[in-house]
Amino acid sequence: MTDLIKKIILFGFTNAAIEIGFHLREKGYDFTIIDDDPTFMDKAEEYGFDLRIFDYTDDDLLQKAGIGEKVDLIFCLFLEDSKNIFLAISARALDEKLNIVSITQSHDSIHKLRAAGADSIIDPYQISGKKIYEVIKKPEIVSIIDDTVFGREDINIEQIEITKGSKLDGVFLDDVPLAGIYNFIILGIYDKEIKERFTFITEGMRHKLDEKDVLVVIGEEAEIEQFKNDYAV
Repeated sequence: MTDLIKKIILFGFTNAAIEIGFHLREKGYDFTIIDDDPTFMDKAEEYGFDLRIFDYTDDDLLQKAGIGEKVDLIFCLFLEDSKNIFLAISARALDEKLNIVSITQSHDSIHKLRAAGADSIIDPYQISGKKIYEVIKKPEIVSIIDDTVFGREDINIEQIEITKGSKLDGVFLDDVPLAGIYNFIILGIYDKEIKERFTFITEGMRHKLDEKDVLVVIGEEAEIEQFKNDYAV
C-alpha cells in the first residue's frame, strides 16, 4: 500500500462506492463510507463495509470524521448533484489541500462542482458513442483512480463488447458476480438500444446485457483479461 494516501472517505452508499470500496479494501487502504440514509446499514453489513450514518451537512461532524486533519481524499458519490456540490463546498472550506473527486448526474452541474472545489469530476454525460474511450482517459479522471489512489502502472481502461452467445449475453449485470472476484471497476454500459446512450453505473438501473452492448471498465489488465476469458467475451 502506498504511503501517499492515509485516509479515504466515500460519501454516498451507491454502486460506485461499493465497487471502489472493494478495490480499496483489497489494497489495504483505510477508508470509511458515509451516508445519511440508515436503510443502507444492512446492505453495508452484508458487504462488510464500515458505513457511518450522519448528517454530512454538519461541519463539526465532517471534522470529527477527519476532514481537515486525517483525511487525504474524498469521493462525492451521491446520486443527487446538490448533495455532492454542498459536500464539496464544505470539505474544501475545511481543508484547502484535500483531494476531492465527484460524480455528476447533470452536465449543467459541472461548473458548480468546479466552483465548489472538486479537483476531478466524472461526467457520464460526456461519455458516449465513439468518444467513450478517449473521454474517460482524461488525465484528471484517471490520475485520481490510477496514480493517486491505486498507485499502479498496470491499470487499464478497456471496452468489452458483449458477443452473441457469450455467458453475458441476455443476463442482468446485477446477477453477474463481480465484486470481490475481479479486481476492476465497471464505469458504465454503452447500449445501442437505448438511443446509443452511455449509462453510468451509478444511475442504479437494472440493466440487461445484450449482444453488442459495451462494458467500459477500469482495472488491472490481467483481471480484465481473466474476466473476458471466464465469460467468453
